[in-house]
Amino acid sequence: MADNILQIFSNFDGRFSREKLAFEDKRTRSCAALELSLKSLDRRISQYVAADHQIWSYSADSAVFLDLIDNLIATIGDWTPMVDDKSIGVCLVRAEDLMQQAMFRLEDEFRSLVKHGDESRKLNRAFRGESNGVFSFDSGDDEEEAEDEVIGDGEEHQIPNAQQIGDYDVMIDALPSGTINDLHEIAKWMVAAGFGKECSHVYRSWRR
Repeated sequence: MADNILQIFSNFDGRFSREKLAFEDKRTRSCAALELSLKSLDRRISQYVAADHQIWSYSADSAVFLDLIDNLIATIGDWTPMVDDKSIGVCLVRAEDLMQQAMFRLEDEFRSLVKHGDESRKLNRAFRGESNGVFSFDSGDDEEEAEDEVIGDGEEHQIPNAQQIGDYDVMIDALPSGTINDLHEIAKWMVAAGFGKECSHVYRSWRR
């Protein structure tokens, strides 16, 4: 009887050992997969972070960069529930550091787009002013004197008719539409990564 009981417990121990080994093997393979994914993302994102040109100067580069950030956000989200695992926790710390570097670069890109967009807007307004005719107020005194002569001549004052205003192309938006679309994309991903305040700070600084 005692031998049978010992045999039963021995079998249980063997089964539990196999399950434990299977779990450890699965965890090891999962960590290896996460390591490999982060290594690839780190290599590719770092190339853009260290780039000496504006990423948004080329639409293809900006699209790839945002896609990499999207993958990094998804990776962090997928593995965060297992952060208590020491190996995975270490990987997530690396991922968060990489995310911060990417966000700093996005912040610089956002600031550069706002700056260049504002310069483009000012140049565009100056060009529109030249093409539509620049109004000068230097002759205002002469015009006022002429009006006074007309109004003061005779008992019935003659009120001059205002000239009809032409069709002017007024620019309402503070920035060009293309720049606004780019800024919207950057802001969307910064908010998704938890860096909405930083993005808002850059925009408020420009508005001042």
